[in-house]
Formats: sequence, structure tokens, C-alpha cells
Amino acid sequence: MRQILFSVFLVSTIFTGFTFPVSLQASGLVVCALNQDDGGTAWDETAPCTACHVLLMTDNIIDWVMQVMTVIGIAVIFAMGILYIGSVGNEKMLSTAKGGIKAALIGITVILCAWLIVSTIIRISGSSGYFGSYFQNGTFSFTCDLSSNAGSAASTGFGAGAGSTSGGGTGYSGSGSCQPVTNSTSNPCSTTNLASTCFGGSRVNTWSAICQAESSGNASISSRTDICTGDGSPVSFGLFQINISANKVGNLDCPSAFNRPFTGSNKNCSVTNRNLYNQCVAAAKNAPQNITTACRLSSNGTNTGPWGAARRCNIPVKI
Repeated sequence: MRQILFSVFLVSTIFTGFTFPVSLQASGLVVCALNQDDGGTAWDETAPCTACHVLLMTDNIIDWVMQVMTVIGIAVIFAMGILYIGSVGNEKMLSTAKGGIKAALIGITVILCAWLIVSTIIRISGSSGYFGSYFQNGTFSFTCDLSSNAGSAASTGFGAGAGSTSGGGTGYSGSGSCQPVTNSTSNPCSTTNLASTCFGGSRVNTWSAICQAESSGNASISSRTDICTGDGSPVSFGLFQINISANKVGNLDCPSAFNRPFTGSNKNCSVTNRNLYNQCVAAAKNAPQNITTACRLSSNGTNTGPWGAARRCNIPVKI
């Protein structure tokens, strides 16, 4: 009687496992820089790859491996369950069936523990390291802003990140002096004005130089090089030349005002929501808001990666 009841329990467990929705398709693991967008996902696969996409792909791969291994474990339990049902009177088959079920359950447990450990390590290191600005909550998940260009190819010398790598005459982003501004209260990029922000302390001279290189201290500046070719709209503004087509400013979801982000490799963008665009421009030209956004993109002043002017000024990415 006990064997019959246990067999019913096994069959119920197996039925629940196989009715649980599991996708074993490897497609969809690559989530960026593709030729065609998959309308079934919440992101744009044609967008240039960012550090956030790396996290998302890691998440997808881990989820996919977990799903595959879980199904394999359930399949083993299913096979051992059948063997258990048919093992009446055969101690050897009964022992094999029990051992197989035990091994499968241990395997599934190990998979879940491994996922928890890996997620915890990445979450802890990410929240305080390079990926810090991408995590939006405290859960064991890879949650970030896919529209951000910080850490992408666009912010490593191949296009426009928070600040542009494009140079030119006065008024062009990334064309100012690489020298910090000291003993000044009139220039928003001065060490005096940045001292009370995330850029203060021992790094204040470095960030003053980046700010000065990006905008020459002109908070209302609009880039004359970071321009969407679709409709001629500038995308980078303010002290740190924030690229609003790729980054949120305050609570404004500025990337949604565009059909796609502006990057050095793909400038064919255009404004699709002019009202939101105008709000984002005003916010990016607001000095305190611009600095706050730059603090977020720089992981509180520790990462200069999004700024092309930093590379022009020979400032290291991690400071």
C-alpha cells in the first residue's frame, strides 16, 4: 500500500513538472546588436550592446541552463518512478529506483543553490562595483536600464555615451579644456561647486576637468555633433553632455522620446515624442539635475567610462 501511495505522489510530481512552462529554445540568448528585433521580448534586439545587456544575457543563460537541468532532473525522477512502480518484489530494482530519485533531487537542489550563490555574488559585487548603476532593486535578479549607454561600445570610444567623443570648435561636446577649474564660484564645473556632490573629495579635480572638457562650464549648451540624422535633433546637453536618447534624466524616461538611441555607430534616430523631448532637454540643461544624472552614470564618481572627454584627457576609466 505504501508503494502505491508513493507511486501516486511521484506521478503527480512529474505531471506538475511537465506542465510547468519551460522554454528550451536557445534563441533569444543574444539580446542586442542583431539585425532584426524580436517583437516577443520587452527589449529591442537591434539596439547596441550595453553593460546592462551583458547582465541580461547572463540572466537568460542561467535561466536557460536551470530550465534544461531541471527538466532533465524531472525526467530522471519520471524514469525512476516507473522503475519503482515495477520493482515490486525486486529489491535490486527498488534500490536502483530509490537511488536514482535521490540523486535527481540532490542534483536539482545543487542547481538551485548554485543559482542562489551566483546571483548573490553578482548582486553584491554589482551593487558596489562597475554595474552598480544598473541594479534597480535588491532582489536576486539582473535588473537594469537597457537604454543606458554607460559601459557600452558607445562609451568606450566608438560612439556617444553620456558625453560624446566627438570634438570640434567651441560649443561642441568634448572640446573644452582638460584642466580643472579652481577658485571659482561662477563656473558650475569648478571644484568649489562640485565639492558638495558625488564628485567631491579626492576626485574633485578629475571631475572638474571632465566637466570643463565636456561643456566649458556652460550648463545650457547643446551638442552640435551628437545629432539624430533622422530629424536633426541634438541629443547631448548640459555640463556633462548627457545623451538623453540613451539615458534617463531624473524621473523622465528620455529614451522613450526617441525611436532609438543615438550612438556613434547608429546616428539614424529621431524624436517621436516632442513634448517629452523638450522636458528632457530642459532637465539636462539644469545644472543640479545634470550633475545628479552624471553621478548615477558614473557610479558615484568612480567610473569615467561614459565620457569621451575623459579618454581625450587621458583620465582612466576607474578612479
